[in-house]
Amino acid sequence: MKFYEDFEKIRLKPNHEVSQWYMEMHDLKKQVNYIYKFANVEKILFLGDGDGISILLALFAYKKSNNIKEIYVFDIDERELNLYRKLANEYKIENKIKFMTISYNVIDKTPIQFKNYFDYFYINPPYCYETTPAGLGFFFCLKDVRS
Repeated sequence: MKFYEDFEKIRLKPNHEVSQWYMEMHDLKKQVNYIYKFANVEKILFLGDGDGISILLALFAYKKSNNIKEIYVFDIDERELNLYRKLANEYKIENKIKFMTISYNVIDKTPIQFKNYFDYFYINPPYCYETTPAGLGFFFCLKDVRS
């Protein structure tokens, strides 16, 4: 998909002050495909997304048929949120998927209007850039957050 190559050219530099450590593009593609395969749900929350998986998943889902109707990104980095909003508009993702970005610090309480709102969430904290087997820093919660 050409979008990956385009995204790689405009990808922002990681901000280590907020613990951003970006994965390589080939790993990013694998994660988007993995999430797409298992996230056959309506509403997904990305709690932090320096890598841009949310926008890549939105475009991937936009081009294919699945149940994803809403993707929200809660992140502290306004640069990333602005870039994702710009790309969502540019690629007209909103024609099929509601794509929202919200400035959010994970130590703050979750806004009350989102309690019990999402079907699934994705979080990829920077555990370590070297793991065995590779990729253990990646976590996709397959638990319904409403339970």
